[in-house]
Amino acid sequence: MTEPPAPPPAKVFDPIAEFLKDRGCPSHVVRAGLKGLVMNWEKVVSELVFDGYRYGLRDFVKDLSRRELLGGAEARLGAALPEAMRGRIAGADQRFRGATLAASRSLLGEDEEARLGLSTERSWWFRRLPRRHRAPFARDLSAAGIQALPDEGV
Repeated sequence: MTEPPAPPPAKVFDPIAEFLKDRGCPSHVVRAGLKGLVMNWEKVVSELVFDGYRYGLRDFVKDLSRRELLGGAEARLGAALPEAMRGRIAGADQRFRGATLAASRSLLGEDEEARLGLSTERSWWFRRLPRRHRAPFARDLSAAGIQALPDEGV
């Protein structure tokens, strides 16, 4: 006599997957989880450091939205955030600060920032501009009335 098939393994609760689903992220982002968010931010920063920013302001804000997702994941995990990931995020953030300058205002715009409930302290990346960028980005900044502030000695 054969044994009945084993029941499927119980689903393990993943707070980051739930957070990403709640934010409406596509399934590939949900599957990649925290590790994928960190790797994505590191990639954005590496490209910025290596090559300057090659695209326009809208694309830059979209890239910074990836950091916003990562910030939400950090907040969701709190003290449970693995130390290795915390170190990787801090390292990427430090490189990002070194490759950027403070902006005269939020790149999202104050109204959008308020609508999303973001604060300057928690979402500081939306107030940074690449030190090196191409002409389309410069045109977008000028049209939006955004300027780089003097270097604060990052």
